[in-house]
Amino acid sequence: MYYFILLFHSQLIDRLVKLWPYSNIVHGKPCHSQTQGSVERANQDVECKLVCWMNDNKSEKWSTALKYVQYARNRCASIIIANKNK
Repeated sequence: MYYFILLFHSQLIDRLVKLWPYSNIVHGKPCHSQTQGSVERANQDVECKLVCWMNDNKSEKWSTALKYVQYARNRCASIIIANKNK
């Protein structure tokens, strides 16, 4: 049984490499987002801003709100960087 699983994985990887020849296969475990404090805080910030936008605009579509929240976050970062360079 274990042999067939390894064979399946091997064939799957071979097909993926043929489909996307410039791809990189990374081995290892992904980091849990809660162990990365800044990532978790940024995720919470985006979630909060999405909820606020959706409430303000009486919308239930977070996908619509996302582009506005992303623009606001990027604009804020650009202003901060511009002020530091003065």
